[in-house]
Amino acid sequence: MLTLTTNFDKSQTLRTNHKIIKIILIISTAIFVLIDETSTFPSKRTQSHINGYNIVEFEEDTQVCEINLKHPTTDSKISKSDDFRDFVSNSKLWVDKSLLAEKIVTAADRVILITAPRKWGKSLNLNMLKCIFENSPTNVSTEADFVHKFFTKQIVHYENITAGKVMCRPLISTRTDFMKKYFQKYPVVYLNFRNFTLDNWRSSFKISISRVYKKHEYLHTHWKSVASDQNKPFDVRKNAKKITDKFSKYMRSKDDDDSSLQNSIAWLCQNLYEVYDKKCFVFIDEFDALQNETIFKNETGTEAIEFMKTFNSLIFKNPEKAGIERAVLTGILRSAKSTLLSDVPRYYDANSINMKRFTPFYGFTPHEVEAIIRHEEPESFQEYFRYATKWYDGYGSLGLWDGSMFNAWDITRHIETFTTHPFWVKTGSMEVLMKLLSFDFFEKIICAALDSNQGYQISASSLQNVDESTLEEIRGLLNAEYANMYQYEKNNGRDEQLQIAAIQFALQTGYLSVRSNLGSESLKKINSGSMKVPIIVPNWVLRLVLRHTRDDTIRLRYIR
Repeated sequence: MLTLTTNFDKSQTLRTNHKIIKIILIISTAIFVLIDETSTFPSKRTQSHINGYNIVEFEEDTQVCEINLKHPTTDSKISKSDDFRDFVSNSKLWVDKSLLAEKIVTAADRVILITAPRKWGKSLNLNMLKCIFENSPTNVSTEADFVHKFFTKQIVHYENITAGKVMCRPLISTRTDFMKKYFQKYPVVYLNFRNFTLDNWRSSFKISISRVYKKHEYLHTHWKSVASDQNKPFDVRKNAKKITDKFSKYMRSKDDDDSSLQNSIAWLCQNLYEVYDKKCFVFIDEFDALQNETIFKNETGTEAIEFMKTFNSLIFKNPEKAGIERAVLTGILRSAKSTLLSDVPRYYDANSINMKRFTPFYGFTPHEVEAIIRHEEPESFQEYFRYATKWYDGYGSLGLWDGSMFNAWDITRHIETFTTHPFWVKTGSMEVLMKLLSFDFFEKIICAALDSNQGYQISASSLQNVDESTLEEIRGLLNAEYANMYQYEKNNGRDEQLQIAAIQFALQTGYLSVRSNLGSESLKKINSGSMKVPIIVPNWVLRLVLRHTRDDTIRLRYIR
């Protein structure tokens, strides 16, 4: 029988079960609903459609647009889709992040790793990059034609409402040199590992490769024609036949050899370069899906991780030799680079702790939030903006950016109803957070982080250095049995490493943030590793959730 006691001996093991967890999650959901019902904006007035197509510009790198297709398909303000064409076809508003494409081609390294919490716009941006760069025969009639018209202002109208309806256009289209050199000029290889698990990774990988090769089936047609051309030398026709057969096996998912599968994308890029004399762009979304799976399921996944490690190495170790112009990989856990990219010597590491030159393109800046709300509530936008920034106050970053970024999912869902609700929190599992809060040391970190002025102080070097041991610490924390948590914490003997791992995980997954507005001098010291950084819980909604979750988790300690 479960009993309560007020004199809990911490040396005894902590006992609980999944039923208790589920009960607490139900209680937490009820709290979310209460927050939603009681924390509303002033009643939203009925909006009449504003004639014209409006745009509010706020800074150099991005702008907020009202878009109008000739044949609109929805009344949704901002679509939830990650597919760019679908997104702009089903949205009234678009936060124009198209200059990200220019930042990609001018980055110091050919391979770029971008890691940030879920729902920060990584997938949508990556799909947008694909649309901007891609030029292949299979795209001529539909998608490429749509994208071309979209970015050249043939099916979208823009007007600057604050400047007397001055006609504008997507920012990337104003970069004449970029458009001439890059816009729809390159072959693109696009992969998404979102649904990869330790149970299905091999079959999922083969399916993904098959889709990519079918997308580039025109190459198969090219080599097939060479193989049957009697005017070609015998050796050329023989080689073309080998290439055709190999291409067919990839398309039909008939290749079961690991080494061949690992080399599939590198081989495809080399083929594209050989035939069209154009290096290709490689985009991989959620490249760390398998690594994340090993952490949450407490499985090493050695075979899968080693397979993906070799796969990445063959493509990205020497990208120029592999025929790659630029490669962009997106994921959540920055720590995953220590294994999946351990054989890749050079890549540009942009992450939620320090996005560097890519900061304005992931999440929304305060100016973008203001522009969106001004568009929706032009007469009382200041009041609505004040409420939005109070409840969804943003995330900080170490580096070039000295300000806050707002979670895009929270803001886009918020403007649909103008009510406060933990939209982003509910897209993930609370059980992971409760597991961390079951440790005394993490509870103390959260208590300090809830103070937005002081925060929890940690050295900058501890935040910026991640390796394979960090992943192992995170795995240990997330998979310690509830009954053994106290002993795990007491006997581990690595208090500092545990704290760093927990903070790294919470930062990379979005539950914590570095405090913004540290000042340029502080940023210099931070980047040199000579200063401590304040870690905070980033916004009021998340603070409420964490407080309630912390209190519920603490109650578990008194349940026997």
